[in-house]
Amino acid sequence: ALAVQIGQLINYNELGQISRYDYITLKKYLNILEKTFICQPIRPFFSNRRKEISKNPKIYFFDTGLRNYIVSNFNQLDKRGDKGQLYENFIFTQLLKQELKINYWRNKNQAEVDFIVNVDNQLIPIESKSLANKSTLPKSMATFLKEYQPPHALILGDEEYPASQREKTLVHFIPRWFV
Repeated sequence: ALAVQIGQLINYNELGQISRYDYITLKKYLNILEKTFICQPIRPFFSNRRKEISKNPKIYFFDTGLRNYIVSNFNQLDKRGDKGQLYENFIFTQLLKQELKINYWRNKNQAEVDFIVNVDNQLIPIESKSLANKSTLPKSMATFLKEYQPPHALILGDEEYPASQREKTLVHFIPRWFV
């Protein structure tokens, strides 16, 4: 069930129904998976608890080969329904290698940014998206930029586009493979 939920909020209710474990036991097992470098939860970033959701973590796998084995899917990326999840998990592992504190952001209106990292006391939002063109800034990212006004933001997608200024934020459009 966790392997299907990569890049999504951990749904303890669903996991409990599938596994028939209670919440405390699930938390203990998730802790074991984290300590043995199978899965890694990331916690939400927030500055205003009233406007932003600050509950469940999102889950990622350290080894997508193990994850693919669990879900029995080794198809090429262009033939997979979970391609976006795998890209997002890839970005997570690359950020982890940089030894950055990684969070995600989500508000009560369901706006969500995949990753928020803090570099030299500056927030950098990172979104993994396939964009039709660079003028299409994801709504969730635009909401975050308006709220926090970070100096830089990253959109990691299929193609590279020139950076563009969005109010106080320079948005960089970088191909995923560059990460």
